[in-house]
Amino acid sequence: MQIGFNAPTAGPLSALDPLTGLCAGAEELGFDYATFSDHVVIPTDIEAKYPYSNTGEFPAGSRVERHEQLIEMAFIAAKTGAKLYMSPEACDTAQTALARMKADPFMQADPFFAIPANATIDCTGVTAAGSTPGTQVVRLNQLEPQVCINAFRALHSQAVAVDPDWGDRVVVDTPDPRDPTLFPAGVSLTPPNNPANRQPGQQDLRQGNGPGGPDQIDYHFTLRFGTNFTILFNSSVGAMKEGIGSNWLNGTPADGKRLLDLVRALPATDLNFATLSSGNTDHNAWRDHVYWAEAVRPKIMTTGHAPVGAALQYYSGFINQLKLMEQPKNAWPGFPSALWPIVRNHTDPTDILKPETYGIMDPVWFNPQKATAMQLFCS
Repeated sequence: MQIGFNAPTAGPLSALDPLTGLCAGAEELGFDYATFSDHVVIPTDIEAKYPYSNTGEFPAGSRVERHEQLIEMAFIAAKTGAKLYMSPEACDTAQTALARMKADPFMQADPFFAIPANATIDCTGVTAAGSTPGTQVVRLNQLEPQVCINAFRALHSQAVAVDPDWGDRVVVDTPDPRDPTLFPAGVSLTPPNNPANRQPGQQDLRQGNGPGGPDQIDYHFTLRFGTNFTILFNSSVGAMKEGIGSNWLNGTPADGKRLLDLVRALPATDLNFATLSSGNTDHNAWRDHVYWAEAVRPKIMTTGHAPVGAALQYYSGFINQLKLMEQPKNAWPGFPSALWPIVRNHTDPTDILKPETYGIMDPVWFNPQKATAMQLFCS
């Protein structure tokens, strides 16, 4: 088995010194891969109300040192030689970002962050460019022969109209009042536009122009031995009922159904490393996540991608949504509580750094459906 870790994209460990040291050190210690959770951009000025705070403002911890993930991956790949798996659109943007960082005199003047002129990015495009979500399942051989990996385009979260089945559900959040103390404002990692005002340590890791930012690629891992323990990784969930995502704005219900049918057909998921964050919670709460959980039916759902101070509200909101949608209603089939996953809630980035271990030979993971599904997806 190959072992990896989730690299921080926000918080103190995401500053360039510790981030580079963490990834380079992990490579030296023999770790095989790193994953990067997403947030494409958080604006500096927001007129819309943020649904997870009483004031409508982002918590202080959400505003500091949050990297654009494509550029962060490009930077780390250039520094370590790591192989990237992204949409082909995102691969192209990462190459553009690498060229820009090589030409950045501020970055190249710092011996710790300078990228060698001969550094390259080894990026594999997953699915065809512009392809419809859920229509292509791509086998990745990175962890063979121990692990079968299937990857596919999915839907990134997107706000849609209020679902009349459940009504307008306003999200109520009580942020941690200690946020300003725990995460005080500091020097911005991103430099100002005027180079004359640039401060030591500031580096431009913004994505810049290029496609691929909202692309959503989900990854399903199946061990080829023992109980065939399985993991599904998804960093976002779109509006499955409508078939719409920020990467697929003109989708139809058939697009969402295709994705839900796909995750049902994959080898039964034991652990879903998922998210309870969404751009659709303003008025539809955690409806999309319940649609996803009902289709995936993992034994355990472990959640990341939550701003500091809001994780408990994400967790309680999701549990309340499960209760609301337990019984059938109109076209919704219901989701009985006996089938709900065990939810192990995380606060990103703090808890995400604490290892979780699972006994992969435990008979609790045995499911005869896996053998049949592996013939379809892992032969």
